[in-house]
Amino acid sequence: MKYQRNILISILLINVILLNGQSKTERLYLLMASSKDHISHWDSEALNHETTDTTRPSVLYLFDRGALKSIDTINFNHKMGSIMPECSHFEKFKFFYIREQGLKGKWISDKSGTYYFSINEGNYVSILDYSGDTIVLRKANADSISLGCDMRSGRRFIRNGNLYLSFSKCENQIPYNLNIINKNLDIEELGEQTFTFDAYCRAEASPFSRMGSNGGFPFNKKGELVLSFSENIDLDLWKKVYFQFPYKVDAKKYSNINFLMKTPSFNKEVLYKRLYSGATDSITTYYIYDKNTKRLDSMNTHFNILGMNLYKDYFGFGTLILNSKYSKNKTKDLPPISRYSNKYGSIPNLQYNTGKFFIWDLNKNDFKTYSFDDVDTELLSIREDWVYFRIFDEIRRIKMSDLNTKNYKQKTELLYKDKERVPHIHHVFWAPEMPMKVEYVKPSKK
Repeated sequence: MKYQRNILISILLINVILLNGQSKTERLYLLMASSKDHISHWDSEALNHETTDTTRPSVLYLFDRGALKSIDTINFNHKMGSIMPECSHFEKFKFFYIREQGLKGKWISDKSGTYYFSINEGNYVSILDYSGDTIVLRKANADSISLGCDMRSGRRFIRNGNLYLSFSKCENQIPYNLNIINKNLDIEELGEQTFTFDAYCRAEASPFSRMGSNGGFPFNKKGELVLSFSENIDLDLWKKVYFQFPYKVDAKKYSNINFLMKTPSFNKEVLYKRLYSGATDSITTYYIYDKNTKRLDSMNTHFNILGMNLYKDYFGFGTLILNSKYSKNKTKDLPPISRYSNKYGSIPNLQYNTGKFFIWDLNKNDFKTYSFDDVDTELLSIREDWVYFRIFDEIRRIKMSDLNTKNYKQKTELLYKDKERVPHIHHVFWAPEMPMKVEYVKPSKK
């Protein structure tokens, strides 16, 4: 009897250990969201604005045994007509920053033919936080702090080990001061000069502009990179920053540099020069600055990189687009609009898509591109040497080692296919399977 009891206890302990191990296993979550920061239907010439419903459900799914398991919608209020100006994922800190605008009225157009909603009903901010043992969706009406303020998407920066975002700028604030916000929806007024050198620039691998400034420094007349927070507008009197180009820069042509990758914990920074028009050259030079050796390396491409993520702290990866200032796809060469369902999102604008993604070994400056013969191809994630990507209505993956073979297109694995939902999935993350709850937070202002 005692022997049987010991066997039963052992079996129970083994089951507990197995269950705990399973609960900690990170699973693939996918977020279907149609946000305005996508290069999508918002700028599409093919969109009929008069018949477009702007209320689109943003749904979180868990990939479970070959199917998508619906977790919950993440809209602030799915019954409220709204658009989503921003949906930014900060993978290292395990949260999303989501901003929505409630809309009321109807589409109207001005004399130029530009369509817009006649009434704006306020701003709504949410945080989707998966850093703990529960997925938390924190919701806060931002109107209480945006009264008399300009809501904006600005710089991201590290402060005391936490990530903060520029949130709003108010009329009564001194120059260069901003309201900042963190994942707990704590709001604080801060002088921008206190965090410029701890700017955080790391984005998802998608081909979309993730709103907000990447941070950077302007050139003075001598072609030197400078920074100042005085009210003196003479750039030649501003202080030089820690990084300078080893050659003379034409300050009449270039206005500033922007960072593509910059984190306090990463020993390299990736940056590029911008023209006064805000564009880049037709062939853009991306620079790798090594903070330890102070050396500068570079790579040239006629594609644009709007966002780049990081794998193993030295592989940059992302999706390539055409340089919109110089080229775009001809409509006749694009897939037919009829292949897209607008049940969960709107028809994307593919004029600047390339169907290519890149993996960039920043240690060796080895930049490689890959194509899968569909212009609507988007790199999503790299996990345990598996590359996860979307081709139109399919989620696929391929081993990194297989990408370097001639027939890599035949070595992919289909994970999921769905014409209605998959084309609108642009965000993924990895976390244990866990419950989700919603919290309504009144933002505290320090």
